[in-house]
Amino acid sequence: MTIDQHTMTATIAGQPVTVLAGSTTLDRAWSPYAQGTLQILAPDVPGLLDPRRRPQVIVHHRRRFSDSETVGYVSADHAGMTVGQVSTEYAGMTVDEMSAQYRTRWNGIGGPYGAGPGVTLVGWLSAARRSRTDPDVWEIEWNGDEIRAQSSVALALTRPQIPTVRELVARVLASAELGTLTPGPTGSESVLDDEGEYPEWTPGTNAWDYLEPIVTAHGYRLYADELAAWHLASDTTPTGACTIGAEAVEVEDDWAVDNGRFFDTAVLVYQWQTAAGVTRTEIDSYRAGNVSAYVERIDGRLTKRGRARRIVERAMQRALAQSWETVADYSIRPGQTATITPDSTTGIVDAVTWQYPDARSTVTLIDIT
Repeated sequence: MTIDQHTMTATIAGQPVTVLAGSTTLDRAWSPYAQGTLQILAPDVPGLLDPRRRPQVIVHHRRRFSDSETVGYVSADHAGMTVGQVSTEYAGMTVDEMSAQYRTRWNGIGGPYGAGPGVTLVGWLSAARRSRTDPDVWEIEWNGDEIRAQSSVALALTRPQIPTVRELVARVLASAELGTLTPGPTGSESVLDDEGEYPEWTPGTNAWDYLEPIVTAHGYRLYADELAAWHLASDTTPTGACTIGAEAVEVEDDWAVDNGRFFDTAVLVYQWQTAAGVTRTEIDSYRAGNVSAYVERIDGRLTKRGRARRIVERAMQRALAQSWETVADYSIRPGQTATITPDSTTGIVDAVTWQYPDARSTVTLIDIT
């Protein structure tokens, strides 16, 4: 059995807080993609947990397999030597090789040592609560950068004259002060709707609800990753790889069509008023079967058909899911192709949750083959 140590630290508005427990999730089937909870000791800074100020939350998960010894050990081993003499002794060695001489290895020679992959996440505080029976402990919730897009609304009717999907997304993110879109090859398609017009952004519609139907209709996914970097990515192309099973604790198959995750039919009903005051209704629909239907009524104009089909395709992928509980592995990300060693099968990571202090990962896999 591998001996390791897991830590979870956090800052809120730049102030370190003491983390007692926490849960962090990355889920590509949900928005915000990154979200989590923290149980912390009451901070000394008044108003730090006021969600109206939307303070930034930064969370770190770390795993290590050895203790580092102090500089005093190095000094004792080289007493009386000049810096030049010490340099000569270590000539040709890497920093890692030199550091390895001053570690307490918990897993012996040949076992893992040093620090394993960690993860840093950036988000925004959305809720804080505590009980009068335990006033020194706060439970807080935080969400990734998509939460800001979901609250940035248009104040007036606009129709951005932007030719392509990528350029439109980049312009909206910049105008809403949400950051920049990470460069990439996707999104060169025209944003013109089925009537040859640019999609209008109506008053009261937030940036996320404006962009998401356009992006989805073209087969893309817009999301802000764990470091608040925005991406316009293919919805079907895997990114990266991982291995699951060597440190598995439990596995569960979750096959269901009535859990709100599966649909084989989608009907999207769009309704809006024209400039002449005429109410119009358009429907975007797609059927692949007759088991379960998703129906959504949208107060707005249909920009491009195709979103209903993508909703069904995504849902059919997620009908047969598998959840693996393993020792916390902070290198796993949604979208990776996972090799499942006990079963000699593969799947796509749809979501991952890290728990502290339990030091556990729960990994949801789809497309098991």
